[in-house]
Amino acid sequence: MVRRIIPLMQTKAVRREQSYQQRPKGEFLISSSAIKRHGRLFMNNPQISNAAALAGRILISIIFIMGGAHKLVTYDMTAGYMQKMGVPGILLPLVILTELGGGLLILAGYQTRLVAFLLAGFTILAGLLFHLAVGDPPNMIHFFKNLAIAGGFLAILAGGPGRWSVDGWKKAAA
Repeated sequence: MVRRIIPLMQTKAVRREQSYQQRPKGEFLISSSAIKRHGRLFMNNPQISNAAALAGRILISIIFIMGGAHKLVTYDMTAGYMQKMGVPGILLPLVILTELGGGLLILAGYQTRLVAFLLAGFTILAGLLFHLAVGDPPNMIHFFKNLAIAGGFLAILAGGPGRWSVDGWKKAAA
């Protein structure tokens, strides 16, 4: 029995060595099964998934927290800009509450899916009201950025906040 296994192992090793010698220099021999195995290991690692969800929430919430704080500091100027664009300035407190509150809730991961849905709608609406100007390329870039941010919120809606969030901790404790 031992005699049968050793020659079999030697032939595999010899075949592997021959395949390394036959390939041109600078090329790597990676099997599709190795790619699948490592891809699965990476994508199904809960630590990586949770870290990525947290990083995504941090990155997407920054723009709303900073924007809400800026609108609070430059209240009169922002209200005037809103009036100029045809949006009543009286809505500015609601806008500030939406940006600051929504950004902080996304950052903490509390009521994440609901807030992500609402902020996606808010972002699309803001893009339509303030940036949709077909003949103006810089404004169109801002419009498409708003659409991209809304897409990020929809991804959060679909994937959830991850375990490293208030929602995740509440779910784990239940």
